[in-house]
Amino acid sequence: MKYHILAFGAGFLLDQLFGDPYFLPHPIRGIGWLIAKTEKTLRAGNPQGNSTEREGAERRQGKLLVVIVLLFTGMLSALILFGAYAMHPGLGVVIEAVMTYQILAARCLQVESSKVWKQLNAGSLEEARKAVSMIVGRDTEHLTEEGVAKAAIETVAENTSDGVIAPMLYTALGGPVLGFLYKAVNTMDSMIGYKNEKYLNFGRTAAKSDDVCNYLPSRISAYLMSKLNPSQFVQLLHDYGINNPDIHASLSLCLGPFEVSVSEMVSAYTAFANHGIRTAPMFVSRIEDNEGNTIATFQPRMHEVISADNAMKMLTMMMGVVDNGTAGRLRYRYKLEGQIGAKTGTTNNNSDGWFIGFTPQLVSGCWVGGEDRDIHFDSMSMGQGATMALPIWAIFMKKVYADVSLGYSPEVKFDIPADYNPCYHVGSGGEQDSFEQVNAIDEVFE
Repeated sequence: MKYHILAFGAGFLLDQLFGDPYFLPHPIRGIGWLIAKTEKTLRAGNPQGNSTEREGAERRQGKLLVVIVLLFTGMLSALILFGAYAMHPGLGVVIEAVMTYQILAARCLQVESSKVWKQLNAGSLEEARKAVSMIVGRDTEHLTEEGVAKAAIETVAENTSDGVIAPMLYTALGGPVLGFLYKAVNTMDSMIGYKNEKYLNFGRTAAKSDDVCNYLPSRISAYLMSKLNPSQFVQLLHDYGINNPDIHASLSLCLGPFEVSVSEMVSAYTAFANHGIRTAPMFVSRIEDNEGNTIATFQPRMHEVISADNAMKMLTMMMGVVDNGTAGRLRYRYKLEGQIGAKTGTTNNNSDGWFIGFTPQLVSGCWVGGEDRDIHFDSMSMGQGATMALPIWAIFMKKVYADVSLGYSPEVKFDIPADYNPCYHVGSGGEQDSFEQVNAIDEVFE
């Protein structure tokens, strides 16, 4: 069991790292070749005259094809896997990890669907049609922009079940042998499971087999998707003060595809330092006449975004970024003392370098980049937020602390109870219970 768990984790990691390189041979192509050859062989003796006889023959041939493909796939994958473990457990783990990697397709789905979004976002409909043609089986030549988007969303939704959830489920339950058997069923459905004149009878068994195999995975996928409500996430972003009108409710929001300003980011981070209460930027605090009389005073707009308990959990994690993570150079290089929470950020191709830092008294941030996204460093060592943006913030804070007239001090501490444990749940009465005791999720956005 421990070998299986280790190999499954390694296979999943390989999929996330490398996806499905086009230049490497893939077992699913071999299964596709087997299906095509078996179909051609079985159809060779079809009766040409009586339609009833031909329909019956096609159904029998379709059933036989499913049996042949599943037997061959199961026996070959079992032979490879069990043979490797018979030679040495280490070799078995490696082979099982590679086989698991070949079964999963999460990374490939993400990469190919992202290409469609990038082309649509760039306004290139023709290139978007080409990109979506790589992940759908329909003619995309005349699709409108809306049609391309719908086709991409449909195939991502379908393949989340067929290409991610179901393969993971069957591979976790029965190892690569069961995983490849599922992929064989899925591939047969993709090739011959059509309701047209050619495959209505011949592909019937393959299509029904796929329906049966996907009954549970499709419902798991639907349940998980129902828990991811993009509209609620958009509202949460607005609550944090991120008001870009181009933020649209879609699952791609998790990739961070929209623009955000430094002012919005700094305002959002005030919630973590202020018990979950966000403070909106305010540029005018009072108005005086020419004699110094106060005509009007203003207070910043404030509202609760997350609970105080969750804010303290986030605060604890981001203090760890400074003390033990990517912002560690604030300590060892710039010698900044006192409690600091922070987050570094780097976008694709090192086009943007971010650093948001906050103390108990002040939240501030820095962005480094070019208006043209082609302007960027070629390496992560130079282009990451910790290298581009962090030094600017560090020098700024050193000057802030050096000017005593500003009233900021590294001696001030965050308002966190001395006995606070971020691994515990704080109840409504202030008591702390372990997560094991409450067996609950802090917040779910539905």
